[in-house]
This record gives sequence, C-alpha cells and structure tokens, in this order.
Amino acid sequence: MEAALGSEGASLGKRGRREVFAGRMLVCVDRAFEAVGTGPIMKDYVFWSLSLDVDDIVDRPERLMDALREVRGEAWAAVYEYKLVREVMKEFELLRTGVQGLTGEKEPGRILRAAMTAAWRTL
Repeated sequence: MEAALGSEGASLGKRGRREVFAGRMLVCVDRAFEAVGTGPIMKDYVFWSLSLDVDDIVDRPERLMDALREVRGEAWAAVYEYKLVREVMKEFELLRTGVQGLTGEKEPGRILRAAMTAAWRTL
C-alpha cells in the first residue's frame, strides 16, 4: 500500500507509517465488533483461534473476513464488514472526501480493501 505521504505520515518512514496505520486499523476493528454487539470477547476468540494478528488485518484483511464467515456465518460477516468499512471511513476521515472504488462492489472483502487503500493514502 504505497502512497504519497500526507500530513501525519510526512515525518514517518515506511515502518512508522505502517505502525500508525496498523494501530488505527485495530481501533476500527474493535469499534466494529462493538457496533455489532460482540465486543472484545469475539475479537479475542477469532484472533486467538485462528492465530490472527494486526499484520493479518493490514496485509490480508480477507483472512479476518474469512474467519468471521466461518465462525459466525455469511450474513453476520457481511454486517461486520459494513461496520468495519464505516469505522475505517470515520477514523481516516474518508466520509467527507468519498472513496473511489466502493460503489458497486459486491465481492466480499473488496469494499474493505478499497477503504483500507484509501485510508493508507491519507497518511
């Protein structure tokens, strides 16, 4: 996820940008779990049982979504993904600017990936 440096990322190297991004994404993941009424217990279960970590979210968000589909079902995972995308858009202030590539996507995980790519570009 390479992009031009924004104001927050201008003083950080690639590693620093990644750490900032990963931390903010983890906040979004937590908020999305809260938004669907499960909170940290479900997150801890999914992360522990499938050996997921924050790098998996940053590098392979589809792993998280696949795990949630397996544990909670397709419908629940779709709702969670919607909430997670909303949290990413709020956290990275993408609601005001809009995100190219989000409209019309139907394949699971593609919307999340587009939102994360746009979020990365804000750093």
